[in-house]
Amino acid sequence: MKGELVGAGADWLLLGPDNYGRLDVRFTMKTHDGALIYVQYFGVIEVTPTITDTLAGGTTPTDFGDQYFFTNPRCETSDERYTWLNHTVLLARAGSSRARESSTRCSAWRTDRSGPPTGERTPGHGGVRPHGQRRDHR
Repeated sequence: MKGELVGAGADWLLLGPDNYGRLDVRFTMKTHDGALIYVQYFGVIEVTPTITDTLAGGTTPTDFGDQYFFTNPRCETSDERYTWLNHTVLLARAGSSRARESSTRCSAWRTDRSGPPTGERTPGHGGVRPHGQRRDHR
């Protein structure tokens, strides 16, 4: 899903002494095909020197995996093409950049009835799937 921010939006970042920030972000997105979707996400970002530079207006982009940056977007829309988002739990990882304009790139996974993207019960591994093993969900 691709789109651009429209109208008013807001974001808050609470920086902790542990070098992690707690995010609260809210905006309306207009998708590439004209749907309006309200998005709110909470998340956690590791405040690395590159992120500190980005927050101060620097232009060094970050990539997925450069720091811990995960969110759980919640979406609301009345557009029939996207109403499935109204009852979907998403998990996203992100990267941040001010190279052109302030932007955040996200890669999101949709959970489904077969189980969560992580934390699946697996015998012999303390009850959870070992780190590094992933199952894709749509």
